[in-house]
Amino acid sequence: MKGYDMRLEKLTEHMSKFEMKPREPERITGVLAELEKTWRRYPDLRLGQLIMDIVPNECVRFNIEDDKMLDAIRAFGHKGSDEE
Repeated sequence: MKGYDMRLEKLTEHMSKFEMKPREPERITGVLAELEKTWRRYPDLRLGQLIMDIVPNECVRFNIEDDKMLDAIRAFGHKGSDEE
């Protein structure tokens, strides 16, 4: 647990140095709800496949902010809606 505490302390120090605000934990519920809705639309995909299909670019996928990921999940989930 000591290593985790040190990483958390360094992260907190880094965030205060650059005046970064902590992320809101409430965002998690919305992202996961949208991901679940989209995944249920494509149940044959494994989770990793779904995420890679939603954001194919590895670099973007790694660094994407949660609000942008939510937009990408929604866009992917609505693909083909006009055809149905």
